[in-house]
Amino acid sequence: MKQRVEFSVMSLDCIACTPVFRRELQKIDGIKEVKELPLLNKIIVEFDPAGINKELVRKEIESVASRSGFKDRVVFHDRGKVFQNNAKKEVKTQE
Repeated sequence: MKQRVEFSVMSLDCIACTPVFRRELQKIDGIKEVKELPLLNKIIVEFDPAGINKELVRKEIESVASRSGFKDRVVFHDRGKVFQNNAKKEVKTQE
């Protein structure tokens, strides 16, 4: 059974930038699919929880973001909660 993590990368509306995340994340064992939605500034990662857990996926995303110049632009979405970068601090959102 696959799980997924969704994250936004501010200023990711550049179509040439999104393949960086896809290429790097698809190299990791356990990650099954990476979907890019550049017009929404979102990337969705589907993974096999038997091979990698959500926390490791999150760390890999942060690592790719850091190496590609998007370090402070990543926002994670987890079941309706939004977390800014690796601060693990919930961000208040307007409903």
